[in-house]
Amino acid sequence: MAAEGFSSFFGSRPEHSPTEQFKLLFTQKESAVALAVSLRTVQHLIESGALPVKRIGRRVLIHRKDLERFALGDHPSMGGRS
Repeated sequence: MAAEGFSSFFGSRPEHSPTEQFKLLFTQKESAVALAVSLRTVQHLIESGALPVKRIGRRVLIHRKDLERFALGDHPSMGGRS
């Protein structure tokens, strides 16, 4: 996926408000949608250290740049179901 294609996901869809175009931190659920994976996969990526997080209180948030970096990288199988 091209960098501009991934970046355009955020804020380019009609249901997104103008302020979401400038959003920097995303919840695990929002990150799963952006990466087109399950919530559990995002949780596994966080647990393995493959996806860095920012913690604000009890909230676990993922920075937009970390999502983009992960999406643009190559990833071997995570050892899940075949």
